[in-house]
Amino acid sequence: MSARGGSDRNQKRRGLRKIKFYCQMCEKECSDRNGFEAHSRSAGHLAKMELFAANPEKYLAMFSDQFEADFMELVKSRHRGRKVLVNYVHNEYVQDRSHVRLNGTRWKTLDEFAQHLSSKGIVELSYDDDGNPYIKYIDVAVLSAREKHAEKERKRKARVAAKLEDQRRSAMEASVAAARAAGSLAGPVLELARPPDSDTISVALPAKAAQPAPLRGPAAALDPLQPPAPLRTAPATLPSARLPAHPKPLSNVERILQETRAREARDAARATWAVPGAVVRILDASLDSLFKAKAVVVSRHASPRHLVAVAVVGTPPADRVLVDIDEALLRPVLPPIGKPVVVVRGEHAGERGVLVDHMPSDKSLAVRLDATGITVRGLGYAAVCKVRARG
Repeated sequence: MSARGGSDRNQKRRGLRKIKFYCQMCEKECSDRNGFEAHSRSAGHLAKMELFAANPEKYLAMFSDQFEADFMELVKSRHRGRKVLVNYVHNEYVQDRSHVRLNGTRWKTLDEFAQHLSSKGIVELSYDDDGNPYIKYIDVAVLSAREKHAEKERKRKARVAAKLEDQRRSAMEASVAAARAAGSLAGPVLELARPPDSDTISVALPAKAAQPAPLRGPAAALDPLQPPAPLRTAPATLPSARLPAHPKPLSNVERILQETRAREARDAARATWAVPGAVVRILDASLDSLFKAKAVVVSRHASPRHLVAVAVVGTPPADRVLVDIDEALLRPVLPPIGKPVVVVRGEHAGERGVLVDHMPSDKSLAVRLDATGITVRGLGYAAVCKVRARG
C-alpha cells in the first residue's frame, strides 16, 4: 500500500457521504450500503432503536428543534436582512459533519420546513417563477425598535399639533379682545355651540335693537332720510344650512356584514390566471404525492373564484382524480419554443398563441398570438403558460 493511496482514502473520509447511509440515532456515518447494514445489526444500534420505538415523538421533536435552531442561527449570522434561497442556506448548513439530517426531523422537504418557519412568523417566505423557495429573516428587535420610534413620533406630532392649536386659539382671543377695546365690534361675538348628542349647531344671536317707527303718510314722502318702502314680494325660501352629520357607530352585526362584503369584493376582484387547459405545477407541500407534479386545469369554481380543479398529467382517464387547489399554490409551466401557450397576465390575458422566442438575459418571452398574428415581446415567465392543444 502506497502512501499516496492511504492519503486519497483519508481525503475521501473527510467529505460528506450519502445521507441515506447516516444513522441519526447513533450519529454514525457509514461509507456504503454494506457498512450501513452491518451497523443496523449491531447491538448498540438495536438498543438505540428500542429507545426510539418507546417514544418516537420525543426524539423527532428533539431532532427537529435542533435542526431548526442550527438552521436559523446560520440565517441570522450570515443572511440577516436579505432574501436568500433556502437550498443555498442548507448547502452551507450541511458543511458541518455533525449537523442534524433533514430525514431525522418531522419535515420531508426543505419547502415544507420553510413553510413551517413562515407560519411561526420567523421568516418571510416567497417563491420565484420556477417555484424555488426564498426566505428573509424577520428581526423582531428591529421591528420593535421601529414600532417604538413610530409611536414616539406620533406622540411628538400630537403634542406639536396641540401646542399650535393653543397658540392659534390664544392669538384669536387676543385679536377679538383688541377689536372690542378699539370699538370695531359693535356687538357681542356670536358663539357656536354643539351639544354632544346632537348634529346641529345652535347660534346665540344678540337681541335686536329697537328701531324708530318709520314715518307714514305725506311726511314719509317729504323725509329725505327715510328710504323708500320695498316692494312686497313673496319671501324666498332659503335652504337650511346644516353641517354634515357624523356617521353613527356601526353595531357588531353591521360591522361583520361590512367586513364580509368587503372580503367578497376583494375575492371577486382578485386577479385569476389559471384558465382551463393550462398546464401548471403544484407547489402545495401538504399534497405529498403531488408536490411539484404537473397538472392540467380542468375548471374554475364560481365561488371562490381563486379555487380551481386540476387533474395530474399522465394519469389514465379512468383513474383521474380532480383536486381542488388555490391557484396561489400553482405555477405556470413553460413549453419549448414552437409549442402552444396561453397568455395569463397582462394586456393580452386569455389569448392563445405560440411561443416563438425566449430571452434568458432579461427573463422575457415572445408569443405570436393566434387571433391577430402579432408577436408580443417582453412577457414575463409568470405571464405565459403551456396549454393543451384544442381538440
